[in-house]
Amino acid sequence: MKVLSVRLTDSDQEVLDKVSAATGKTPSAVMKEALHLYAGQAPSKSPAELAREFGLIGAFAGPVDLAENAKRYLQKRIRAKRNRR
Repeated sequence: MKVLSVRLTDSDQEVLDKVSAATGKTPSAVMKEALHLYAGQAPSKSPAELAREFGLIGAFAGPVDLAENAKRYLQKRIRAKRNRR
């Protein structure tokens, strides 16, 4: 089992103490339960959904099929660089 040290403000400590007393649970048990409740409510979005949400998809210039044809584009670029010499 791991140990986690958390710094709380005085008001946060008061809240934790009140919840602990009201529920009869230890402060550690209250914090663990709060963590699991938070994790269950946290939205789980895919990287593609996050990129779309932040406007990253389509925000860059370049070939639209670069991910699918990266090898071909790399070879083309290497050939062009050799021809410049």
